[in-house]
Amino acid sequence: MTQVEICIDCSNPADALISATAAEAAGAHRIECCASMDEGGLTPDSEIIQNIVDAVGGRIDILVMIRPRSGDFNFSRSERLTMLTSAEEMIALGVDGIVVGSLDNGEIDETFCEEIGTFSSYNGVLTTFHRAFDALDNPIDALQALTDCRFQRILTSGNLWLSGKNATEGIQEIQNYAAAFPKMEFVIGGGVSETNAPALLEALAGHRISLHAYSSVLENGLTSRDKVEALVNLAR
Repeated sequence: MTQVEICIDCSNPADALISATAAEAAGAHRIECCASMDEGGLTPDSEIIQNIVDAVGGRIDILVMIRPRSGDFNFSRSERLTMLTSAEEMIALGVDGIVVGSLDNGEIDETFCEEIGTFSSYNGVLTTFHRAFDALDNPIDALQALTDCRFQRILTSGNLWLSGKNATEGIQEIQNYAAAFPKMEFVIGGGVSETNAPALLEALAGHRISLHAYSSVLENGLTSRDKVEALVNLAR
């Protein structure tokens, strides 16, 4: 069975808890907690994450976005320190993984990624490289570096960042990534929905993938249990 990961907006405490509970009840395998989804997803408040851990921790994997600002992925020294501090704080709350990424002029920021990947691995949590991967000049060339930095998962649409294309348009690239590094898990995001999931699952059968959805499973701004359940059933 292909696992399903649901991104939830953690900008509002009450709404975040409703969405997290809905995703868990619908059978999703993981949630990715992000604040400010209108800015592409930023690090959420630790109190909100603690509430989610207390409510659904142990029944669904909880991943947290570590990103201090919107815009590009070339972070200053102080921003990288903030990200390391945020990761440490979230891991201490009991989350199951972090979602993070940093670039150095179109290439992997190997110094930072090695530090945060080693720290996460030491603490037994998953490390996912987010869609900064789609902003790399040469994604295939970066796969070995991310493996060496102990990242276990990569979130990608298979398209250039901010291209406006969805994951079905990036299938060929995702196939190339998965064939090059079969031990890496590729988290397929970018317009994933009940409508296009069958095509993605068929095209990527045999590869180590999971599905990542956000807007397609929303109803009135909150995660819909019914919509998540439909996606989970398709993945089965």
